[in-house]
Amino acid sequence: MKMDFSEQLFAKFSGYRIFCGFSGGADSTAALLLARKYQSSAGFYLQAVHFNHHLRGSESDAEAKEAAAFAQKYNIPFQCIDLRIPSNSNLESAARAARLEAWKQILPREKGAVLLGHHADDRRENLIIRLCRGSNSGGLSSMRAVSEIEGVTFLRPLLQMTRKEIETFLLSQGITQWAQDSSNKSTHFLRNYLRNILFPGLSAHFPGVLKGMDRSLEALECDADFINSIVDAIPQEKKNSIAFWQTQHNAVKIRLLRELTGSIPTYDLLTRINKELQTTTPELRQIPVNQAQVIRLKNDTISSHSAFREEPAAVFWKWREEPEKKWNSGIFTVSRAAAAECCAPDTAYFDGNQLPDVLEISPVHPGEQMIPFGSSSPKKIKKLRTDRHIGAEEKMPVLRSCSGEVFWAVNVRNSALAAVSDSTADIVKFEYKGAERK
Repeated sequence: MKMDFSEQLFAKFSGYRIFCGFSGGADSTAALLLARKYQSSAGFYLQAVHFNHHLRGSESDAEAKEAAAFAQKYNIPFQCIDLRIPSNSNLESAARAARLEAWKQILPREKGAVLLGHHADDRRENLIIRLCRGSNSGGLSSMRAVSEIEGVTFLRPLLQMTRKEIETFLLSQGITQWAQDSSNKSTHFLRNYLRNILFPGLSAHFPGVLKGMDRSLEALECDADFINSIVDAIPQEKKNSIAFWQTQHNAVKIRLLRELTGSIPTYDLLTRINKELQTTTPELRQIPVNQAQVIRLKNDTISSHSAFREEPAAVFWKWREEPEKKWNSGIFTVSRAAAAECCAPDTAYFDGNQLPDVLEISPVHPGEQMIPFGSSSPKKIKKLRTDRHIGAEEKMPVLRSCSGEVFWAVNVRNSALAAVSDSTADIVKFEYKGAERK
């Protein structure tokens, strides 16, 4: 029955190029042989890939040679890849990340998959590790027969087999020796501690514990699949609606967050999102996800963005000589006017004789102030923008002198400087077009 599971899995990947992560140990050897057994009937390309991390010196090199010899014996294409892991890193996670990057380079863009030898014992270990980290049902049952990580498809045909059953299978194939990683005996590594200390101790006091964990995994996988199906069916416009998020259960929100950010969200991130969802304001709110990503809430929209925003560069405008000047996605124009009319947000009038010959155009500087028209005291431009419901993410420019005096904050206010009066002989009209309000 367990072999039937493997056969059915491989049948779904007809026409694929499957690359088996082959260490030469019992697990990867069994996975490679099973794939070879069903290769012809399922119709896929098979290749063995060995990663030499060089962590155990001559032992690592010897395993690489033995893996190559095994693949040659069974007429399976083979590739060995050297991966050097920094000694000051978390070896397990660093090696896993390095292998993932290598798989991204190896796999074809379409119909490519990685075959791994994870089995039932590995899945139990994963359950305990994720439980200690506070994972939900999706995380607890994340080791699946088919899964995708950062665009790489992984196949695990041995998940229904224990390590003992795998060794029995190998013996039935006439294989009596396989690579034994000496580091597997060290309880310094968490999985080795679970495998060699915790599980045997639990089984001694509770003989049914391992089977019970398997049943829990089945139930967790079922629950996770059900919730995921609900989230998958949600229309995209709702997934970006704050009003919709406010009505959802945390089980749905955590999956919406994962879809929004492309990574596994923390409990702290969910807590911060829930706090922001309790308030209703059109103002922009930003929640950091990590150093490179933020979640933005504005009006009724929730979205993910890069934390790094390049500010448009400042330009200098000799406005008396140039009738127009490009800046960012818009264009400034200047013309003479007979009289100052009622100003639109993207238009301002000034006394040309009081303006400097060169004006600087750039985004608002942090904390920058101006004296609004009709006022005698300076106010922060940020506050003026807020009063007009203009978010900080909108790249509205400022027209200022080279010495820093602000004459016009576009779409916000023009200043009291160089104001037009009854005696003004040279009235100039500035307009800015092209920047769309969000």
